[in-house]
Amino acid sequence: HPLRVVEPELLTASDSLQPVSYDPEPDPLPAPEYPAHLAEVRALADRIEQDYGVTILFGDAVLGLVRGDYPYVTPSGAYEEHENFMLQKALECLDRTLASYPEGFTDCFLNFKGEGGLRFSLATEFLSEAEPSEPTFVPSGETYTSGGWYNINLVLVDCTETVIHHEIWHAVENYLGGAGSPVDEAVWFGMNPEGFAYGNDFNSYLTDERAAAFTLDAAEPADSCIIRNYSSVNEAEDRATLIEYVLRQNAPRSAAENFSDRPILQAKLDYLTELVRSAYGYVYWEEILKRR
Repeated sequence: HPLRVVEPELLTASDSLQPVSYDPEPDPLPAPEYPAHLAEVRALADRIEQDYGVTILFGDAVLGLVRGDYPYVTPSGAYEEHENFMLQKALECLDRTLASYPEGFTDCFLNFKGEGGLRFSLATEFLSEAEPSEPTFVPSGETYTSGGWYNINLVLVDCTETVIHHEIWHAVENYLGGAGSPVDEAVWFGMNPEGFAYGNDFNSYLTDERAAAFTLDAAEPADSCIIRNYSSVNEAEDRATLIEYVLRQNAPRSAAENFSDRPILQAKLDYLTELVRSAYGYVYWEEILKRR
């Protein structure tokens, strides 16, 4: 097996599949027969789908879908014995997280016919296709678009509220951007201080001492421009880690309180705040924080 770096909060937005065209038709859903021992968790998934307007797949249903960068693995061997428990915990976490979002939040992901939308796929793990001798980054979550679906793929054992918030931001950014990016990258890059650059390498960010000098915890307040090393991979992960940080457990109920002495991070949050407000009429993380 390849040497892999896997941590619960290591996440990625797939760039192998581009955002969908305007108002696309959704790909057909697989129609697997779930085994009897999964009837209870399937019923929970059905209830979550009904409550929040999402689609949830697991087991054999995740196989054969259009994928991002990483193949899926469904429970087998040692995992199979714990499949029900793993799915139960992941679905409970998904339920809690989606309950915190404003009512109707997921409607934006549907096409004009009310089809497609936000689709969560739960798998045991993702596999790397790299050579076994190569150290390889493998994420805990992945987000991409295919057909009329905004896909969020999650690893069962790493399914946390932080992971879900991170991946939902990627889906929001895909929605806002349509066939491109909603962010003026010249403005975004211009907010970073001199000496900082995105590494564009998922495998080396953990050892990138240059990036570490600009993180929230390590940098001088005036130079702090990213949340953590992973934020330095690229601008998309910079934004996703910023939103996950604002929505972390025990975060202040006012997002502005996070970066009162970090002007660059505050400017980035302000930029995303106005971007989301212009599209939704509200800022979804502010609404989530109010409800805590």
